[in-house]
Amino acid sequence: MLAGIVIGLASIAADHFLKRIHRLELLQRENSVKRESAPLLKPEIRPGDRIAVLIDDLGTNFKEFERLRRIDSHLSFAILPFQPYSVKIAKKAHYYHQDVLLHLPMEPENHHHPGKGAIDHLMTKEEIVRQVRLDLRAFPYVQGVNNHMGSRMTADREEMVLVLKEVRAKDLFFVDSRTTSESIAYEVAHDIGIKSAERQVFLDDSDRPEDIRKELRRLVYLSHQRGSAIAIGHPRPNTMKALEEFIPHLHEEEIELVPISALVK
Repeated sequence: MLAGIVIGLASIAADHFLKRIHRLELLQRENSVKRESAPLLKPEIRPGDRIAVLIDDLGTNFKEFERLRRIDSHLSFAILPFQPYSVKIAKKAHYYHQDVLLHLPMEPENHHHPGKGAIDHLMTKEEIVRQVRLDLRAFPYVQGVNNHMGSRMTADREEMVLVLKEVRAKDLFFVDSRTTSESIAYEVAHDIGIKSAERQVFLDDSDRPEDIRKELRRLVYLSHQRGSAIAIGHPRPNTMKALEEFIPHLHEEEIELVPISALVK
């Protein structure tokens, strides 16, 4: 009889142990799902001289974005509309609390086509407004807009008012990429009450590593001089390598890399 009681107790204990293991497995699965579906905690931003680095022309290659994303959590991303990976990149950047901008294709002075979703001076006012609205809906989590190309349109006040009123209607910010010295886009944005900023440094007009490093040093200089500075770069191998080498040493310059949304006013 005693042996039967022992066996019964052992059976109950084993059953309790298996149920506990099952509950732990379910809890682990639930936590795993939560980790994948909920954004991570946003990194803290400290005061001081600051820089923002905005990476343009994203949307055609997901691996390039993944490499950039891992460099630093405060890099910002400007995504072209209607590209194969536009939506996927926007969702992933949002998950990691990185700024998502629409890289709005706009007509340049030369004859290069800006790509899908472009606006140009041959469009009527209604066509421009309709296309901008379509572009703003091309992928989720858009926080701001900057121009892709656009040296012709950003110099035209009437056309920029049309574009920027749509940006204002969505309560977004605007960054003037300054693809021409004639651009009045930042001025117009400020005039109509949009939080805005303008680019000070192009990192990779030249793809030579030494030239990119020189522009990064200029970015540091301007940040110390002005208190903040904005650079624009592209998802190119030499640019990515330069950023991987540069960003870990920013603390030595007493400079903080921040999302571009932290520098719009």
